[in-house]
Amino acid sequence: MAIDIKIDGSSLTRAVDGDPRRIQGVTYSASEESTPIDGGDTTGGTGQINVTVVEDERQDGTELALNKTLEIEDGSNGRFKGTINSVSVSSGIATLTGDSLTGKLIADKQVQPFVGTLEDAIYYYMSLADITGTDIFVDPSFASRNVVFPGWFGNLWDFLKQLCWAQQIEISEVSSIIVVRPLRTRELTQETDSQINKSITNGQLAKSIEIYNYNSKYTASGLIYPSGGWNADVEPYQVNAGSTIEINVEVAASIISINQPVAVNSVAKNYVASSVYAVSGADGLPISAAQWTAQGGSLTVAVNEDRKSITITIKGANEPRYAPYRIAMSSGDGNYYSSLRLVGSAVLWDKQLIRIPTGVSDDVTAVDVGITIDSPFVDTIEKAYDVGMRAAGRFASPLQQINVSANVVNRRGEVGNINLPSFDVFNSLYSGDTFADFDTEWAGKTFQDFNDYFYAQVADDFVNQAFGNAAGARVKNGYAYYRVRSATINPQVISYTAERDTIFSDFNDVWAGKTFADFNTEWLDPFGAPRKFEDFNIQPMRGD
Repeated sequence: MAIDIKIDGSSLTRAVDGDPRRIQGVTYSASEESTPIDGGDTTGGTGQINVTVVEDERQDGTELALNKTLEIEDGSNGRFKGTINSVSVSSGIATLTGDSLTGKLIADKQVQPFVGTLEDAIYYYMSLADITGTDIFVDPSFASRNVVFPGWFGNLWDFLKQLCWAQQIEISEVSSIIVVRPLRTRELTQETDSQINKSITNGQLAKSIEIYNYNSKYTASGLIYPSGGWNADVEPYQVNAGSTIEINVEVAASIISINQPVAVNSVAKNYVASSVYAVSGADGLPISAAQWTAQGGSLTVAVNEDRKSITITIKGANEPRYAPYRIAMSSGDGNYYSSLRLVGSAVLWDKQLIRIPTGVSDDVTAVDVGITIDSPFVDTIEKAYDVGMRAAGRFASPLQQINVSANVVNRRGEVGNINLPSFDVFNSLYSGDTFADFDTEWAGKTFQDFNDYFYAQVADDFVNQAFGNAAGARVKNGYAYYRVRSATINPQVISYTAERDTIFSDFNDVWAGKTFADFNTEWLDPFGAPRKFEDFNIQPMRGD
């Protein structure tokens, strides 16, 4: 099939001897990686493409291609679109490197707390990288999940990968649209593989993993400071007469808004209803709110950019006789307790550390904790154990990986021809319509318009679109399933690396209708001795 490469809409390709599959001085290599599914896994990059162009009169000025749009349409692999971020030219050869749309997500951002649906959260996060509207598709199967996420600061792409393994979804880019979809929706074939290499290593074994549960909850009007309510460890603030002090305080919350505190005459230890404070003088006696404010005393609060800390500004009253002033109530005998209470709208959290054993014994590894997972997307105890158990599995068993080079990965028994819609697709779209209805709808249109419309119905299917669909796809090899973590695509070969990804439903498919006795018989070694669980980990789908 023909391959067309364009810069800002201008084609670089040229037929050679009348054969459109042969390109005059142009070739490409595209790379993509899948988002991770195991808790704490930080791997997975964004898509990138490299195009090599032989400079000639037609391509004159290719060195001016920086920041222009780069498009590839390959009849075997589909469509890819990116933005050129690097151009190098040497001896008449230009190499253009382009980032896919997901590359815009590699940026540090201050992210606000979010309360709503998972779909709206994804749209909000993407909008911070100027990715909006029709550039995004969120699968409806999980779009309406209700979520409560604290705010955070950091690399947007790194945090979105955390969101993926916490919610068990994946992010890819298909035909210039960022697609957020369920895991394990695509399977590739190995019928045209030219080379397969498999590796099984112990990797990093550990006796346990740790994970924080944020216990996140939203409050429209709740106590933000002191975090969790008053306790004896909360020290009162002190200020001299006429002086101004600023105190930065971190709170266990991601603040949406905060109410400015009001000076009152007294505050009980367990008071949480509104933002207030009371003042005591050096003699331990209370200073009335009216006296404090009349003499220029004040206390204000500002939410800092990170949304999880505040700056408290206190100005002492202009009356030296009662100084130093304390933002406190006296409890007698020279003891004071803090009287400052701050109420507002926030996502509150109460982080708790959970340790999950992997089952690996001391005689196998000396590593006590393989990883400590700290993510704002682990917001419930259920989520903590769900994510934690997957992470524990990674540190409890061998790392299985296959490296494959193939001519075709997405078509069973084919060699790269586009699969067009069938009559069934047409019939389903026009069920109940008459020829008159059809003629009315397509009045003034050409056959090419009709072909373009119907090809659009299947253009993004894996059978036609390898770009964006190869990474994250599953492949069965031997007695296990693997998930593609990275893929490199060029006009001749698709190379990919996949990691084990066998789940219970895969095992059940193999052993449907079988008994424990059948299983035990299968899992004997050639000498009739039972095999071990570590053997099962390597070949979990083995069955008679």
